[in-house]
Amino acid sequence: MTIRLDGKIRTRQQAVVRLLSIASLVGILLFASISLYFLSHAPSLGVCVEWNDAQKHWSVTSAAPENPLRTGDIILRIGDIRVGQAELLPDSGSPNADLDFHSWIRAKRSIYEALNKPLVVIQVDRRGKEMAIGLRPAKAGLSFLGKYSVIHILLLSLSFFWIGILVWNRAQRTSQNLVFFLMTMSYSLLLMTLAFSSNTITAEPVFYKFLHIFNFVFFLLSAAFALHFSFLFPRPRKFIDRHPAALWGYYGINALVLVVFDTSFIDRLTAGYYILAFSSFVYVLCAYRKPIERQQMKWVIAGFLFCIGPWLGINGIPLLLTGDYLLPDFIAGSLIICIPLFVAFAIHKYRLFDIDALFEGTFVYGLTIAMLGLVDFGFLSLLGSKIESRYWLGTLGKDLLSIIVVVVLYAPLRHESRKLIKRLFRRDRIEEGAIIRSFIQSASGQSPERIVEVFADSVQATFPAKVRRLLGKGDAADLDLFAHLQIQDEPVRLWERDLDTGLDLQDMYLALPLRRQESVEYVLLLGELSTGRFYSRKDLTILKSLLIQARLLYENAHLYQENLRQAQALVLEEKRSSRERERILKDLHDGLGGTTTNISFLAEMGKNLTSPADIQKTFSTISELSAESLSEIRSFLHSMDDSKISWDALAADLRHFGNRMLESHDISFDMDCSLNGSDHYPDRYLCLIIFRVYKETLANILKHSHATSVRVVFRIETGKLLFSISDNGVGIRNGDGKGRGLRNIRKRTEEISGQLSIHSGEGTRIELIVPLPIKYPDETLELNGQMR
Repeated sequence: MTIRLDGKIRTRQQAVVRLLSIASLVGILLFASISLYFLSHAPSLGVCVEWNDAQKHWSVTSAAPENPLRTGDIILRIGDIRVGQAELLPDSGSPNADLDFHSWIRAKRSIYEALNKPLVVIQVDRRGKEMAIGLRPAKAGLSFLGKYSVIHILLLSLSFFWIGILVWNRAQRTSQNLVFFLMTMSYSLLLMTLAFSSNTITAEPVFYKFLHIFNFVFFLLSAAFALHFSFLFPRPRKFIDRHPAALWGYYGINALVLVVFDTSFIDRLTAGYYILAFSSFVYVLCAYRKPIERQQMKWVIAGFLFCIGPWLGINGIPLLLTGDYLLPDFIAGSLIICIPLFVAFAIHKYRLFDIDALFEGTFVYGLTIAMLGLVDFGFLSLLGSKIESRYWLGTLGKDLLSIIVVVVLYAPLRHESRKLIKRLFRRDRIEEGAIIRSFIQSASGQSPERIVEVFADSVQATFPAKVRRLLGKGDAADLDLFAHLQIQDEPVRLWERDLDTGLDLQDMYLALPLRRQESVEYVLLLGELSTGRFYSRKDLTILKSLLIQARLLYENAHLYQENLRQAQALVLEEKRSSRERERILKDLHDGLGGTTTNISFLAEMGKNLTSPADIQKTFSTISELSAESLSEIRSFLHSMDDSKISWDALAADLRHFGNRMLESHDISFDMDCSLNGSDHYPDRYLCLIIFRVYKETLANILKHSHATSVRVVFRIETGKLLFSISDNGVGIRNGDGKGRGLRNIRKRTEEISGQLSIHSGEGTRIELIVPLPIKYPDETLELNGQMR
């Protein structure tokens, strides 16, 4: 279920997050400032000392030339205080110390009071001779910040702080992210108190006491938050949901432990918390089956392994075997940063596919080194004596032979190790080139829609997903998703992104946006793989290559269709123009030819006439026919003009002709013209037909209607032309509707697939409706297997 918050709630949440982040930063800086102030004003002996556990005394290991103490001096007393281990020990939790915390704090108070004087007398043993030395204690200043260990721990502290801040500001506001934020803040303050306390002999007593108390408090709280986080990640355990009040009891017990403040018990409880937290993470890794959750837990486990593993190799095992560290503990302990860093990756679901490669590479090199070790220490040890006796090889010769064997066997053993690990990780080898070639072969020459289908089938065949959805841009519910993916050119990892869409993407892992130019037209959504494994970096590389090829083929297919459509449209236009000219010529032949024949016949007949009245009538008829022929020729020339005819020009011609023809007969003329729906040009033959219908109708009105007014309506609407001519005359009497003029109008209307209706009553209205674009009944053009 997806819960969408409105803008005000989101803004309020963001304000709370910023406030908490700023408060944490101010708290950290304030704590650091107070610590630096008190530590810089603490009195100092100005020397470095070391505890001799065998002889139970402190000895000076280094001193400045101006200092009265010398290297090798054994410090016996400072003022009236006999110096034991507690007095100069910076940290009560030192491995070779077994001190009660409160007794140690009292000892530190005493040594502070003894040193916080202008002059202090120090009793030392110098080369077996006891002597009293007067020392003027100086302020410690910030010299302790010059130590590598202090800077190292402070950098770790800041790293924990910023990781917590970044996760808290970028992740969703959930209980697990809040607990992770508190855990990293606790670690940050723990490391800061450790850096400020472990290298200081003494400081102001109240501050020094609380500094070390805070150290224990954050030591326990960091472990307590880590255990709590292990029960919330990657999703809360059932008992947390069923018994939320148990958390109050859990933190109440921790508060009680801190009030009692038994440092030895805090140490044991903290260790137990870490063991339980690690066990909880291992349980989730084994019990949870969803691939994303398993990948998240692999990151968490890797953080613990990369932190604990190197420390065990560097210091843990040597400490058990020899009782001493190989390196200072803070160097090996610096790898603790791997835990919050890897957990942050897991919370953000960032680079989940990389964790398998990380484990795989680690296991490959580990197995390779192990096999090389077996060969080196096993095989060569067995044959060493024989090789030495037969070939007179000494120790150097055996060492060189060992190196040669290791170098020669490294590559094949590493190859076999990789094959074995890949089988364990179920990583079958996928040939990218073969997949791309197969897809191109199947998709080439197909329509854009078919290319999309082939692309989806190729992806499914290579990466069989349990859930797959192919979305087209036409679905209105998917518009938000398409808007989020507009600028994407590669597979989008949905587990890393919280897309605010109306779609349920909970079971979807990848989105493959198929773009055309700057617009996403299809999105292929992929869910969990049926093999149970997670998508790898190699998988994403192959999917990206498939996506690029699909986009190229898809755009080329659209370009081919567009070019084909334009070519077909051009051919269609040429054929229509040719047919249009044929119709015009045929119409000219039928109309002008008949008129010319009549003129010729009348002229021949007029030669034999003797009556002046008949001659006058014949010449009058010839004049009318000549004028009609001239009008026909002008209409023909106008229709044959190469320039495009517009509806506006046609309407202007109709208006001009109507005014000229009717007003000379004292008939008022009005024309209503509306061309809002015109999105294309009329063809010439359509204009010729409309003009002839118009002339024929007006001629009938002049001859038969006895009208005093004529109204013309010429409108272009969506998909049709409306042309009506109405008068206020006597209407059509019986027998007039079958005249030659109306027959010509009906014939013209049929030629342009129009509908003609005649309404007669108080006047006559002739209405013509023509579909646009025009389709002629005799026009059947076949293009690309389709009738147009």
